[in-house]
Amino acid sequence: MISSSIRKIYAINSRSLRGFSAIQSVKGMKDMADEDMQKFDFIRSKSVEIFKKYGYQEVLGNILEHEELFQRSLGETSEIIQKEMYRFQDLSGRKLVLRPEGTAGIARMFIEKGMGATALPKKYFYCGPMYRYEKPQKGRLRQFYQLGVENIGSADQFSDVELLAMTDSLMSSLKKKKDFYKIEINTLGDVESRIKYSQALRDYFSQDKIINRLSDLSKIRLKNNPLRILDSKEKQDIELLEDCPRLTDYLTTASKASYENIKKSLDTLKINYVENPNLVRGLDYYTELCFEIKYTGEDEEKTKDTLLGGGRYDLLIGQLKGSKSPKDHVPAVGFAAGIERLILLLDESDDWRKKEKEYKKVGLAFIWDKQAGDEVNTALKLKAVEIPRMFGETEKVSFEATYHINKIDKQMQYFDKKNFDYVIILGPDELKEQKVKVKDLQSGDQSFLDLTGNFAESFINKFVRQVV
Repeated sequence: MISSSIRKIYAINSRSLRGFSAIQSVKGMKDMADEDMQKFDFIRSKSVEIFKKYGYQEVLGNILEHEELFQRSLGETSEIIQKEMYRFQDLSGRKLVLRPEGTAGIARMFIEKGMGATALPKKYFYCGPMYRYEKPQKGRLRQFYQLGVENIGSADQFSDVELLAMTDSLMSSLKKKKDFYKIEINTLGDVESRIKYSQALRDYFSQDKIINRLSDLSKIRLKNNPLRILDSKEKQDIELLEDCPRLTDYLTTASKASYENIKKSLDTLKINYVENPNLVRGLDYYTELCFEIKYTGEDEEKTKDTLLGGGRYDLLIGQLKGSKSPKDHVPAVGFAAGIERLILLLDESDDWRKKEKEYKKVGLAFIWDKQAGDEVNTALKLKAVEIPRMFGETEKVSFEATYHINKIDKQMQYFDKKNFDYVIILGPDELKEQKVKVKDLQSGDQSFLDLTGNFAESFINKFVRQVV
């Protein structure tokens, strides 16, 4: 009767769905599961360990923000504002965006919650989805996940050095092979340096023989923020950069000394780096030090892009307050890394499976008895639900039951294919005698354990602790 009703409902739904195709994920949005999810978890866990070692605490920012937040922070001429924002009006007419990056939201939170009134610096890290409407490609999606850190309130250049040391530790922790990346650094100078350099760039790019060769977007940037031309990806602009003025010639004495001290500190710590005078990062709020970590491995299929980028942004919080007064400026430095790009780096020789292997995978298999009836089989299933509850939260054991498979040999094949370590076999006799058979899928050995005593402790002592 029930199965007949289900068939009728299915037939009606099938007719109503004719002509419809299966719903796909939105272009540029990628679901994450299985091995990618294991790699994601590995990267996040490694990152959190290192961030906490350096005194950072986790925060959760908002995915939706006011459009004005990014107009103020990123600059009207940035590619994100010009081309890549997911923007819309809500039902109340508010102009909102899906956040394209994390720093501005953390800075907004710092101001809104009055965090500057308590002891500084504030050291935060975050992990979450960001959104940019750009051409989807390998390692560059419209929904992508970022790990980021922000050190807000410290003007000391050793905060910059500490951050670079932390990024170096993070990258080297992800892969056994250590020569797959390089750190590129540059200085954008202080306000005075940038004003002088911006004018030098305007003079250079305004020459008739040069301005006519600039891309349309760079012509707009020339008027509003000529530094952004250095970040252009257009071939015609890149060719013009070869002979343009260098920022190092316009640095103030203080900026030059700070940058030199950072380099000396990195040399002392034996942290390798390369200077890139055209490195400006893609966001307008950076000042003084900026840096990127780039992939240098031979396998171009892994990633051709920047893995991580950041720098100092001493003016951002003042900008978000709508103030140019120095007293409203709060020094800060941070970075962000794209997790999807880091996932591409990991292969079978790395340790990303190790975290999963820390857990012993235990199958719960059943010897079903059709003669015994539903009551006995239900009792077996209840016992399978109960067994994981016997184990403490700190015990690294995970369970899966094969309620959906009838034959015991098919159940064993299932667990074997999924690389389980052990299988606990439950049947009417085991239930009656309160003893279960435990099979080691690696060695084939079988043992019996008593269910009436402390089953979890007996299992851990016999099959987990002795292996460690």
